[in-house]
Amino acid sequence: MTNKKVIGIYKYRSCNINSLISALNQISIEYFVSDNFYDFHKFDKVIFPGVGNMNNFKSNNLIIDMSNQIK
Repeated sequence: MTNKKVIGIYKYRSCNINSLISALNQISIEYFVSDNFYDFHKFDKVIFPGVGNMNNFKSNNLIIDMSNQIK
């Protein structure tokens, strides 16, 4: 799938995406949920859900892992 009109949503182990998905459905936005970094090169926009949870994201080196995998 290569569709720049679809928003990628990264699902990592400590995020809750249910509210986000509900909101996107209400406004008819197409999205693709994945926990695989390789999927996100297909999208112009990617959402990393998790209010106040970015410290966990950063402390687990997920940002470094992601940047290394999508280069």
